[in-house]
Amino acid sequence: MYGMGGVDFMDKDKLCGEGSKCAQTQGHGWARFQVGPPAFVHAQDLSPLAKHWHEYTKPIFDVNPIQLSEMYAYMAGAANLGLEQVRLENMMVSGPMAGGEGWDSIDDWGKMSCKKPEVPEGKNAPNFLHHCQTYAAYDTTGNRWLWHKGHVPHNILDCDSPILRSPPDDLYNSQKTKRSKRNAWMVCMMHYKTNDMLKAYKAKFCKTGEDREKLNLDERVRLTHAMTPGLECHPTKGCYPLAQFEPNEEVEMVPEDIGDKQNYS
Repeated sequence: MYGMGGVDFMDKDKLCGEGSKCAQTQGHGWARFQVGPPAFVHAQDLSPLAKHWHEYTKPIFDVNPIQLSEMYAYMAGAANLGLEQVRLENMMVSGPMAGGEGWDSIDDWGKMSCKKPEVPEGKNAPNFLHHCQTYAAYDTTGNRWLWHKGHVPHNILDCDSPILRSPPDDLYNSQKTKRSKRNAWMVCMMHYKTNDMLKAYKAKFCKTGEDREKLNLDERVRLTHAMTPGLECHPTKGCYPLAQFEPNEEVEMVPEDIGDKQNYS
């Protein structure tokens, strides 16, 4: 669902045409068309839908200049054509407290290893992790663990770049609330999946003698926030603006972020 609501912030008569189906859609009526990017579209519907989708995006952006403008445009186009959407709400997770996502199956897991997360026997899991947000969780020592895709260093695929530092194995199990468990689940899953990919990638592409000598699978890259003191280009921490090197035997304490109580606890 993406929690988007409707397109009632627009002059819909001007956007879609006076008296159009789009113009007449309001309030809860938008729920029939409220989706993110479509997974499947019938060929007969695609051409007229794409025309509206393209036509409405810029006017919507001019009024509400956010990255979801084209998604609102899709909704407006679907409404104008009367194309009600079918949502499969169990296949994806993204926002830890968002509705219309597959979190219920995860809430039923009970326990999980953070270093090697697996679906418990008899339980289910979503098909897709849409990691578009910041996810943060605290371990038992009060240390903060973060995942944000934009904080992963741009050169982490290089043969000589270390991989991500894994959070503590009990990070998920030690959480006390539904929100913090969901955040920890994303932190654990994304660190594990990314490192799994990095190991496979480097095993395949770091094959030459020189690259093989530089192969680095040390878990030393810790994702942080930009406000961490002394972070940028510190002699022992590297020059990543949103991540830092940590010695293998040490985990540097990352202090509590002021917004975490509201967003992640």
